[in-house]
Amino acid sequence: AGFVDSLRELRFVPTAGGSLHRASELFHPKVHAAAELLGVEGAYPAGVFSAPDLLSALERLGLRGEVTRGAVVQSARSVQELSASDGEAALRRARALLRYVDTHAAALPEDGAFAARSDEAPAES
Repeated sequence: AGFVDSLRELRFVPTAGGSLHRASELFHPKVHAAAELLGVEGAYPAGVFSAPDLLSALERLGLRGEVTRGAVVQSARSVQELSASDGEAALRRARALLRYVDTHAAALPEDGAFAARSDEAPAES
C-alpha cells in the first residue's frame, strides 16, 4: 500500500467532539445537512483541519462531499444511540432525518458502506 492509502486508513482527523476519525468518515463543512443528521460535534473536521487548504487535502483522502445512503443509515444509528442519553436531542435528530429522507430519498447516492450491507438478509422479528 502506498503512503496516501496508509493515510486513508488512519484516524487522525479531530472533530469538535474531540474524537479522531478517518477523513472518509467526516463531511466537508459545505455539506450542511450532515450537521442536522449527525451533529456538528462529529460530522466535520475541527481545528486546523477545517482550514481550506487542509480540507482540500482531506478531500483527496476521502472527505465526504455529499450525504449518501450510508450516511442516512449512520444518522439513524446515531438516533438510537442518542436516545439512551438525550431523548430531546434524539427526537430533534430523528425529525431532521425523516425530513431529509422525505425530501431526498430518490436522489441519495449509494456508497460503499450502504452497498456492502444492502445485500444482507433482513433480520426476522
